[in-house]
Amino acid sequence: MEDSLVETIHKKISEAAEKRKALQGAQLEASIYRVPDELRKLKTSAYRPRLVSIGPFHSKHQKSSCQELKASYADSLLSRVSGSEKQVYEQLLKECVEEMERAVDKAKKCYSEQVHELNPEMLFIDGCFVLEFLYNDYQIKNLLAQGTTGSIHEANQIRKEDNIFCSALARLIVQHDLLLLENQLPFFILEKLFHLTVERVPDHPPSRTLKEYVILSFGDSIGPKRKTEDGKSCSCSPSECVLCLASFCKPMPRMYIGNKGMELENRPIEVENYHVLHILHDHYLPLEKVEGNGESSKKESDLSELMHSASDLDYAGIKFVPIKDGFTVSFSRSQGQFEIPIVRIDDFTEPLLRNLIAFEQCCPRVSSHFTSFAYLMDSLISTEKDVKVLERAGVIHNYLGTDENASDLFNKLCHEVALVEFKFAETCRHADEYSKRCWPAAVAYMRRQYFATLWTTIAFLVAFIAFGITVTNFVRSFL
Repeated sequence: MEDSLVETIHKKISEAAEKRKALQGAQLEASIYRVPDELRKLKTSAYRPRLVSIGPFHSKHQKSSCQELKASYADSLLSRVSGSEKQVYEQLLKECVEEMERAVDKAKKCYSEQVHELNPEMLFIDGCFVLEFLYNDYQIKNLLAQGTTGSIHEANQIRKEDNIFCSALARLIVQHDLLLLENQLPFFILEKLFHLTVERVPDHPPSRTLKEYVILSFGDSIGPKRKTEDGKSCSCSPSECVLCLASFCKPMPRMYIGNKGMELENRPIEVENYHVLHILHDHYLPLEKVEGNGESSKKESDLSELMHSASDLDYAGIKFVPIKDGFTVSFSRSQGQFEIPIVRIDDFTEPLLRNLIAFEQCCPRVSSHFTSFAYLMDSLISTEKDVKVLERAGVIHNYLGTDENASDLFNKLCHEVALVEFKFAETCRHADEYSKRCWPAAVAYMRRQYFATLWTTIAFLVAFIAFGITVTNFVRSFL
C-alpha cells in the first residue's frame, strides 16, 4: 500500500516537473503575451483593439468588416508589386502563402500560450495589412514633407482613396491598435513579407528597412516641432499625435526634411526585435549605459525615500528643464537642474504607456525603462499643483483638459506594477541631496517672495535703495 502511494506521488511530481520545464522553455521563447489580469482590470480598454485585430488573441471578436478591410489592404500591397499583371499577382500570392506555411510553427512559439487559431492565412493577411498601412503612412508623410503643390495634391489624393487615411480618427485608432501588446505579429513574419512585397515595389527606396518604416510611422510623432527648409512646422498636431509621450529616446534614427522628403539622420543599430511594440520600446531607450545597474539600483521599497513631488523640489530651488534633443533623465548638481524629456499628454498617452509597461512586466529580456519612468512621474506628480509646476517648466504639454486628469493618469499607471530595478535611482538621489541644501532653498525663497513678478521686483529694489539711503544717512550722522 505504501509503495503504491509513493509511486503515485512520484508520478505526479515528475509530471508536474516536466510540464514546468516545458512551460519555462516556452516562456523563454515567447515575446507576445496576454496582459496579466491584475493590469487588465484597471483599464480594459487600454489593451483591447478598437478597430483592427492583429494576430490570434482577439481574432474571435473581430467584425467581418474588419477582416474585409485587412484583405483589401493585402490586395493593395500585392497590386503595388504586380501592377496589372495577373500572373505576377498570383505568383507573388503563392510565394507569400508558402513562406507563411513554413513559418507558422515558429510563429506560434512566439506567443505565451497555445494559439490554435494562428494559421498561414492569418499571418499573411494581418502581416500584409500592417505593411500596407506603414507604406501608406510613409508615402503621405514623404509627399507632404516635399512641400510642393503637386506632392501635397498627391498626398491628399492617397488619403481620399484610402479607407483608413481618409479619416484622421480612423488612422489614430489603427495606430493605437498596432501598438497593443496583445495585438502583435512576430517581427520575423513581417520581415519575410516585407522582403517579398514592399522591397519589390517599384518606387520603394532600396535602402529603407522595415524597422525604419515602423520608426518613421510611430517614432517621430513626439517631441518639439521640426522645421522644413522654408521654416514651416511639419510635425503633427497634438490631436493627431498617437505617441503623445517623449522620453529617454535614443537618437536613432531621426527624421528630418531633406530635398527628397522624409530622410533619416543615421541608421538604427541592428538589434533583434520581437514585434512593432518592441521596436518602439527600444527606440526610446538611451544609447549610453542606463542608470540603475549594479550598486546604483534600488528596490521598489526604497522609492519613497528617494522621491519628492515636483512642487517640493521647486520650492527647494530645483529647476525643471525640458529636454528637446537627448531624451534622457538627468540631474545637474552644479546648476540644480532636473532634466526631463517633454511629455505630451492626450487620450492616446495612457494606452501606449500601459502597453509598454505591460510588455516590460511580462518579458524578462527587456529593460524596465518605461516602468521606471512611470514611477518617476508618479512620484513627481501628487496633485494638480505639481502638474502646474511641470507645465510652467515646459516638461508637460497637457491636452487632456485639466491638470487633475493629467495627475490622475500618472498616479494610476503604477497600480499592480512591480518594479525590481529603478533606472533613475541615482538621478533622484542627487536631486534629493540637492533639495536639502540651505542656500538653493534660500535663493528660491527670495525669487518667490521678491522677484516673482515685475512689480514685486521693482518694489524690492525701491525698498532696498531706500534702506541703503537710510543706513548711509545714519552712518554719516555720526561722522
